[in-house]
Amino acid sequence: MLNSDLPLKINNIVGVDETFRYTNVFPPLPALFQTDLHKIRSIEHDTHVLIPRSTSRYAPPFSQSLNVLCQLEMTSSNDPGFETLDRIQHSKLLYYIQLAKLVKNKYGYITRATKDCCYIERNFFVYRIQISYHKEIYLIENQAGKKDGLERVLKQTDRSKQLKYQTDYLPKIHAAIYG
Repeated sequence: MLNSDLPLKINNIVGVDETFRYTNVFPPLPALFQTDLHKIRSIEHDTHVLIPRSTSRYAPPFSQSLNVLCQLEMTSSNDPGFETLDRIQHSKLLYYIQLAKLVKNKYGYITRATKDCCYIERNFFVYRIQISYHKEIYLIENQAGKKDGLERVLKQTDRSKQLKYQTDYLPKIHAAIYG
């Protein structure tokens, strides 16, 4: 349904949060965000966030988000500039914005796009949608391995290790546990 309206097709959707594996000790509860009138008056309401007033002693309600990973298909673009790290990061940001608008318009859910993810509130649960593009890990390692402008070897960095864990190993762990 959504795949026809998005620029790149989604190959796989994996719930990588502990809650989806039934291994979370304290799973998030549905967040109704209903509170008494005194607490509501002490919070400034914006379109997307609740900010406590400076004179308030109450904090806005918190709901833990459930992490979901969307793995995108590889492109068959002949443009050599398309497969650059900056271009991929900009494309992911535009994808988050487009995904948030599409889900809001088509299904009426509350959505919020950020530079790292897209938040979707459904049935009083907050889902954190992250996009995975496997070429990004290779480009980060390739860029770190360059010396004097020449390509030497692939060099792992903290960023590439973290991204590989989140986009490659975590879905495999989830599949092994959950099946």
